[in-house]
Order: sequence, then C-alpha cells, then structure tokens
Amino acid sequence: MPVIHLTDREQEVLKWAALGKTRIDIGEIMCLSEHTIDTHIRRAMRKLDANNITMAAFRALHMGLIQS
Repeated sequence: MPVIHLTDREQEVLKWAALGKTRIDIGEIMCLSEHTIDTHIRRAMRKLDANNITMAAFRALHMGLIQS
C-alpha cells in the first residue's frame, strides 16, 4: 500500500467530517470559507481515492491518518 500524506488541514477537515460535521460546520469551526474547506476535501479525496467525504474520512480513520 502506498504511503499517503495528508496535510494538517486535510486531516482536521476529515476528522470533523468523521464526527458528522457538515462543510459549513467545519468552515465555522476552522474559521475558513466553505470554498477553502471544499479544496481541502477534494485534495484529501484524491489522495485517498475516495468518491465522497464520507469514504475519505472512513479510509483516513482505517489507515490511522486521523483519529476521531
């Protein structure tokens, strides 16, 4: 399995997603725009070969890249 590196922001976004937060919620929590949150999500999804944020969060949790 290839080594996947998520940035700190990507990890934080996925952590909040794993806890059930929406993109808007995550943006408010992190004090970032929804557009910026979407960018972090898209990049993390690409790295994790995921079709959506839920799958990306699941894979990141499973791989030990984030902790809920």
